[in-house]
Amino acid sequence: MTPRSARSRVPWPRAVRALCVGLLAGLALIPAVPTAHAQSGFFVDVRGGSRPTLAVAAPSTPDGDPGGIAATIRDVIDKDLDLTGWFDVQPVDTHLEKGGGAEPGSWKPEPWGLSKTAALVRFRYRPVGDPACGAGRACIDLYVYDVAGQRTLTARRLKAPSNAPRALAHAAANQALTALTGQEGLFGSLMAAVREVDGHKEIALVGLDGADIRAVTRNGSINLSPAWAPDGRRILWTSYRRGEADLYLKDLVTGDVRALSSRAGAEIGGTFSPDGTHVAVALATGDDTDLLLLNAQTGELVRRLTTGGGIDVSPTFSPDGTKVAFASERSGGSQIFVVDVAGGTPTRVTRIGGFFTDPAWSPDGERIAFVSRQGGRFDVLTIRTDGSGMVRVTENMGDNEDPTWTKDSRHLVFSSTRSGGRRLWIATADGRHQRPLTSGGTWSQPAFAP
Repeated sequence: MTPRSARSRVPWPRAVRALCVGLLAGLALIPAVPTAHAQSGFFVDVRGGSRPTLAVAAPSTPDGDPGGIAATIRDVIDKDLDLTGWFDVQPVDTHLEKGGGAEPGSWKPEPWGLSKTAALVRFRYRPVGDPACGAGRACIDLYVYDVAGQRTLTARRLKAPSNAPRALAHAAANQALTALTGQEGLFGSLMAAVREVDGHKEIALVGLDGADIRAVTRNGSINLSPAWAPDGRRILWTSYRRGEADLYLKDLVTGDVRALSSRAGAEIGGTFSPDGTHVAVALATGDDTDLLLLNAQTGELVRRLTTGGGIDVSPTFSPDGTKVAFASERSGGSQIFVVDVAGGTPTRVTRIGGFFTDPAWSPDGERIAFVSRQGGRFDVLTIRTDGSGMVRVTENMGDNEDPTWTKDSRHLVFSSTRSGGRRLWIATADGRHQRPLTSGGTWSQPAFAP
């Protein structure tokens, strides 16, 4: 059974679509194609509970695998699906079946049943030159199976330029995830983060899997707190390139960089409103730090969000843009507060003792992630917006800071020192499943592309 040629849509992050004009040109995938016999109905409950066993079989390569491209694609799919925490992914060296094809009827279900494999991902790799792929492209025929139910959950042909095997693998993982869970995949997504380079702090782009690193700044200064514009093509950050902490904005497509705001004092932690019209930022002058609301185009002051009452930092907008959560010392120790964008008195969210900072509002609006400092250690926690239901995501795992939510509000990415250096890690929102993303260098302050 071979996928047909009718077109359908492959989910692809908006930031990547925008960047394909320049920064990521050539990585867009040709849409996937469902077969007439694909079925649905095998869904994994991502809210928790048991994790079904999943395997990504060795690829079918009837035309050979020059350069090990098919093996790389398999490994990336395997890692992507493991990052979710929703499956018990079987290591390839434990697979009982080593051969077989990808299409229904070309492989034996019995070995997978013996190893209690619930879901099986198989694919056939077609190298450049295969007529099915088109000129200059490689492709795979992807199949996802419900082993026990003996069903084909999805069958799709995915195509990509010959130099983009990882993009092809991420698209395959996204398709498999949707077939198994009903959720849209995040694989292939971009983050902006702070990366230490030659003793300086620079802004860089990095894929969710820790690959595809690209520099945003190269000014040899201190650059902090990257934040994406809702259009996915601009990044805002704080830079000391001229001595003071000012706000800068870069268009990733054109490469244009400009100062958005250069007020007296330090402007730290700027973030866009969901509609892209405003920027909230902390301005430190003298002994006080307050939050300002700026025009996102001109940098002009719209209004002060907070005045007095101690140090107010780390603003983060609610998804509907009507509120801003922030960390404040107005109650004595640093706690998480929320204030209306239209003005008013801030309300306190965290009400227990401790030092809490770095709030991040979840895209679904239900929870706020933040950092707790207790006993000299930093950990990531989440809380409902009414102050109830606190959940500890990390504990006894080094210092964990800078939380940011994935777009589905089901995972958190943060920096952690648990492996020695400061790296980026991902965890399910309940903290039960945690995996490293970056393997080298020093990383902090990740921000997910919209």
